[in-house]
This record gives sequence, C-alpha cells and structure tokens, in this order.
Amino acid sequence: MSKPTELAVWTVRSTQRGSDHYGACEVCGKECSEHFVATKRRVWVRDDGQHYLDGGISGGTFGHMHCLIQRFGNLVSQDSLQRDGNVLLFPQWAVDNLVGGHGGKLGMAHGQTADNYVAWQEQQLLAARDS
Repeated sequence: MSKPTELAVWTVRSTQRGSDHYGACEVCGKECSEHFVATKRRVWVRDDGQHYLDGGISGGTFGHMHCLIQRFGNLVSQDSLQRDGNVLLFPQWAVDNLVGGHGGKLGMAHGQTADNYVAWQEQQLLAARDS
C-alpha cells in the first residue's frame, strides 16, 4: 500500500516536436523548434520506503525550456529518473533535499550555479533523447 506525502516536484521532458505540432510556447507565446512539457507531480511512498511520482497534478505546460524554468523554477528531468514499469521512482537524496528545504536546488548538479542551469538542463535532456 502507498501513501501520498506532502511533497511535490515539477518534472520536465522533451516532446521531440515543435510549434508545428503544439503551437506557440504557453509561457512567452513565441514559436518553439522543440517543445518541452513541465508537469507538477506528487511524491508518494510505498510501505518499503521507496518514493515515486504520480501521473501529475496538472496536464502540463508546454514551451521553451528556459521559459518553463523561469515560470516553475528548477525542474527534474523525467529522463534522469529510474522506472518501475510505468512508475517514475524518486530517489531518497531528492526527497531529503525537498524535506530539508533545499528544493530550490533540486535537479542541479553538484556545484552548479543558476546562471548555467538552463544550458546544463537542456544538454542533459538532449543527451538522454539521443541515447
């Protein structure tokens, strides 16, 4: 049996499609060569202590990566999370960051600054997509 926690995170993934399919960015209204979708997800915990993310509180917001980060803050790449079937597992260190009040740094690499976060996150998503 699983229980919801009080925690929620924003995940992001590439749609691998642009404005030709999804229309304009929902944040800035400009065209996108590649849309990303950010989704707010609740964190759940299983009886064995494993944390995972639900399917999403919202249907998601589509747009440029930098626009989504500007609107929602740091995002967790869905491609960086392990799966158990269709379920996205959420690592303990990430739960600890949220509980410890470090949610603003969730998803950033060690020693990374906000100035280079957007470029780093886009690079991670593109690398995961191309692998």
